[in-house]
Amino acid sequence: MKDLGQLIYFLGIEATRNSSGLHLRQTRYIIDLLNRVRLFGIRPYRAPCVSGSKLSKFDGELLPDTFEYMQTVGALQYVTLTRPDIAYSVNQLCQHIQAPTCTHWTTTKRVLRYLKHTLDYGLFYKLGSFSVNAYCDSDWASDLDD
Repeated sequence: MKDLGQLIYFLGIEATRNSSGLHLRQTRYIIDLLNRVRLFGIRPYRAPCVSGSKLSKFDGELLPDTFEYMQTVGALQYVTLTRPDIAYSVNQLCQHIQAPTCTHWTTTKRVLRYLKHTLDYGLFYKLGSFSVNAYCDSDWASDLDD
């Protein structure tokens, strides 16, 4: 083993340490993702999805080539490691990965626009005591497809 010094960048996650804690974010990874899907110049949005919206497998026409959709949604899934604010939207996109439609791709671009607006967001761990607060809302009854 070799000590490489302080952690700065590892597996697409940037680590910034200061006197009050540790900030983890994926700014470079998100910029690379936007460039890969040729959407870096898009207009940013302030929200990752429309409030109360649910995707259905019957929304829109099937995409002719699903590879870019699957690759992009997989990358968005990785971004949720430091960005839990997009977890709901990405979960909705993942549910339709087997047969994505044009509407699903439009929703994917909306999430990417939100990420462009919030590039420097991430997780901040403060020094001292550590506690986790989590909330869950399981709403299987309103599944539009089942």
